[in-house]
Amino acid sequence: MGVDGNLWFTQLDDNQIGRMTPTGLVTEFDIPTPASTPSFITPGPGGSLWFSEYSTSKMGKITLAGDITEYPTPNANAVPGLGATGADGNIWFSEQPVKTTAAGSSRFPGRIARIGTGMGPVLTAKVSGTGAAGSPLTCSYRNTTGWKIASVKYQWLRNGFAIRGATNRSYTPTALATGSSVRCTASVTYTPALTQLGSLSAGVRITR
Repeated sequence: MGVDGNLWFTQLDDNQIGRMTPTGLVTEFDIPTPASTPSFITPGPGGSLWFSEYSTSKMGKITLAGDITEYPTPNANAVPGLGATGADGNIWFSEQPVKTTAAGSSRFPGRIARIGTGMGPVLTAKVSGTGAAGSPLTCSYRNTTGWKIASVKYQWLRNGFAIRGATNRSYTPTALATGSSVRCTASVTYTPALTQLGSLSAGVRITR
């Protein structure tokens, strides 16, 4: 699902990306590289969608207007697969290259790869407050995905471990937390595609 409210999909045999409106109107866009076998598509930051080209080891980007740009993967025969946007603004995707052994059999060693979108981090969490015991801390986030937010969940952590019951936007550390590092995570669910991203803040040292 794109931020335009349309359903975007790949057409493997026709080498096209399709777009269907809520009323059922379908538009098809040709991929420049022939026989690329587009296999997966995912929304990216800034409104564009990204798709993998299984047979040509490329990642493609299509704008909401249907303009397509292709990017070769660093490794030949990468066989890119499923991808998703990370909070860092990159598109992360799987690779399953085919390796032939000396005995003639085939192996499929998997890899995880990423491609930059030029957007930078799209979700960042931050803790505000003095850090003094007994003084409240606030968890906030900055979202630049361009996607509509459905819900946000928070979790506070002390020295890297989740604090039981500390799931509100604010948290007040006690004197027992003095000397420890407190952080928060913001987990955001977007609509209509129900894509999820999470971000971990920098730590705040608790003082008396």
